[in-house]
Amino acid sequence: MEIAKTYPSTDIFSQLIDAIQQPLKQLIKEKNIDALCFARPTANRSLQIMDYLEKTLFPEIPRIKVQKKP
Repeated sequence: MEIAKTYPSTDIFSQLIDAIQQPLKQLIKEKNIDALCFARPTANRSLQIMDYLEKTLFPEIPRIKVQKKP
């Protein structure tokens, strides 16, 4: 994750998703998770890993919107 945040690229993001998708899928099934939440990034980057994950990781699962307090 640190590499993906330090050197953002869709190739690195894809590798990260490949590594975490199956364990997360199992966790979602075991815990009967029916929605996901992605916290907004703190640092400004041209390519954000959280935005990429939100768009590509389990798009069929509803999202919960949250807003960070400063």
